[in-house]
Amino acid sequence: MSFLRSQFTFPKIFFFVLSCSYIIVASLQSLVQHHQFLTSNWDLGFHNQLMYKFSHFKNPSTTLWNSQYPLTFFLGDHVTFLMPLNSQLYWIFGSYALLVAQIIYGLVGALGMYKLIEYKFQSTHFALAGVFLFFTHYSLYAALDFDDHDNVYGMMFLPWILFFYYKNNFKWFLIALGFYLLARDDLSLTAIALGICFLLFDWKEKRKYAFVCILISGAYFILAHKIIIPFFSPLPDGRYAAWRFSHLGNSMTDVMQNAIANPGKFISLMFDTIEKQEKLKYFFYTGGILFIIRPQFALLIVPTFFTTCLSNSWPLWGNMYHYNILFAVLLPFVIISAIHLVRSISLKYILLIPIIWLNLHYLKKNFFRDWRTFDRIFTSDYYHQRTNQNEITEALKQIPDDASVSATNHLTSHLAFRDKVYFFPDIQDAEYIAIIESDGKDRFYPFESSDKFMESVKQIRENSKYELVFEKNQMLIFKKKK
Repeated sequence: MSFLRSQFTFPKIFFFVLSCSYIIVASLQSLVQHHQFLTSNWDLGFHNQLMYKFSHFKNPSTTLWNSQYPLTFFLGDHVTFLMPLNSQLYWIFGSYALLVAQIIYGLVGALGMYKLIEYKFQSTHFALAGVFLFFTHYSLYAALDFDDHDNVYGMMFLPWILFFYYKNNFKWFLIALGFYLLARDDLSLTAIALGICFLLFDWKEKRKYAFVCILISGAYFILAHKIIIPFFSPLPDGRYAAWRFSHLGNSMTDVMQNAIANPGKFISLMFDTIEKQEKLKYFFYTGGILFIIRPQFALLIVPTFFTTCLSNSWPLWGNMYHYNILFAVLLPFVIISAIHLVRSISLKYILLIPIIWLNLHYLKKNFFRDWRTFDRIFTSDYYHQRTNQNEITEALKQIPDDASVSATNHLTSHLAFRDKVYFFPDIQDAEYIAIIESDGKDRFYPFESSDKFMESVKQIRENSKYELVFEKNQMLIFKKKK
């Protein structure tokens, strides 16, 4: 692409500076977390074991999924076909590979954002402004803060889909849409909404794009959720394991029928908690309010709000984790589209100032202050979250690479490169058990309470089948007796 060729220009240099800044901050947000044993079994632990299986050409199953319902094939969770490709980074980055891949995909999204805005509005300055808004959106770092996620990979192709749509390049539009859909099955819901937007706002010129987008995405969603996932589902009846709408129905069809029959209930559920209200507030203040004057792609946000705010799982309701990643790639484009309506060039730049300030304000408010139980990346405490960091590293060296292991939540992602690794308290035939006992205070997941975590550790101490072979600074290694 011409952007990457020829001599250096101001836009290229500034894009490079923004990208380097993003890489640094993203690495501090994501890679440091992993280095300090703060990534989790869900989602990095079992993803790392799948990565190990893919990179060694083994059956892509995982023993970290569920002790009662093991995931015997990776497609039983989500239909994602970028995982085999990303897994080859294992040979370079080891347990950090998928986190590195996620950061790289962020650069793919940023370049797509630049190309889209530059082409659509014929302005390198506003293209760079869009990239800056993308790199400083709170939802991007919410995703980076917690492990790795297939939908983050896929969403980075949305700017490219729009770029090739506006450029009227049907071949590359299909390729970008293909990568987007292959990342994860549920992204097809947003792609269907995108096709409907094309149909509503550009019927005369681009209806071919609209119909193709709707038909391919719709067919892919049906194929994934009616055939592929039920066939490989770890649940005995073939149900979708991550179904979080049991209070609304047992299937997507039930939910849609109930929504039509009782729309008032669904609307009230959208805003009935503080977390949901805060999600809406952050969305509006970082550009969502501008859909009022630029409604062309407003439908794209419906699947995100629908699948999060209507779920029965509270982590999806607010601004944490990866569920709002659409906002980072869509809102910068909406903002620049709205500003482009202003005729005065100087007024356009003036309007960018409060918008950028709001973006930075909500980024700071959400992440660069004390959040949950630890300080964020611009505080010294962030880099000393584990007082037993050295002891954990020393302890894990005691475990042979081919031994079966049961490990607590923040250790599985580091011990996943073996055929058998279990999520403690699941032990099964584990030869070793690795426990960070200090996590019992406030990092006791999947236990319901600290007391239950400590009770489980006590039971292992008293288990006659295992002997304690390492104990330093609340880091424990047990070995099965011969």
